[in-house]
Order: sequence, then structure tokens, then C-alpha cells
Amino acid sequence: MIMLTLPEGDVRSLMNLLLVQTAFDDFELRGCTIQSFARFDIEGIISPADEVNEGEAPRRAVYCKWQRLRPYIYHIIKGSEKPRFLKLVFAYPPEGLSAGFQDAQALFVNITLDKDLVHITTGASMKTWSLDKAVETQWDDYIVDFLIKHKLNINKE
Repeated sequence: MIMLTLPEGDVRSLMNLLLVQTAFDDFELRGCTIQSFARFDIEGIISPADEVNEGEAPRRAVYCKWQRLRPYIYHIIKGSEKPRFLKLVFAYPPEGLSAGFQDAQALFVNITLDKDLVHITTGASMKTWSLDKAVETQWDDYIVDFLIKHKLNINKE
């Protein structure tokens, strides 16, 4: 797990990256909390009726891609006043786990905006317990590279 922060001036860049650009579109949204004029809690679980195609049996919980929820989140946040608090829990898409992250059950990135402070943390849920932290380190490096690639100035804590 790694903890990153952004300088105050990069809050606008992060919000643009999240709400306008497509950088996070392939990530699953596992949860979202927005505190503005009211509190909004959003789970990214797709409704069972929406996930099952005709003739198919229902499957385990499936999460929405950020691309699908982004317009709704944007609609809640848009306006002249930024939210007092925002927390987004993203998971790396399951189809990406086979590419170098085979031992991971799920890989997470949590983004928290509390007033003008942004904290980004990573996490990994492994299929089996191990002292080997190679997958977690690889995931941390991936997220740092991802954020730098999208021109965010990050500080490691």
C-alpha cells in the first residue's frame, strides 16, 4: 500500500481527470461518497436486471465501470462550489488482473478529497495469503506511473 498526496493547486487537475477526461473509465467504481449540500452515497453494483442477458443465469455482483457512472457523479458535483468531501473507491478491471496481477483477487485505488487535501491510497486483496508483496509493489508502481502519465504532481508519504 502506498499513500500519495497532491498539492492544493492540483485539485482542479484531478477533478478534470476524473470527471471530464476518460483516464479512469475502465476502472470499476466500488463506492463513492460526496458531501456537498447533501450527502450522496453510491455503490457501483450493477442492478441484477441490468447485468443478466436474456437466457443467462444471474452472476456474482458486478460493478459498473467509471465511464458509466461518471456523468451522474459529474451532475452531482458540477457548479461553482466544489464538494466539501469526496471519496472514490476504484478497482482495477478484473480482465486486467490476468496481465501481471494473477495472484490478486482485486486491486484498489482510493481517492479522498477533504476540503483542499487530496489523499490517494492503494490496496490489494490477494487470492491467497503470502509474505511476498511483489504484486502490491507492482500495483503501487503502476498507480504512481498512471498518475504521472496524466500529469498530476504527486507526493509520496
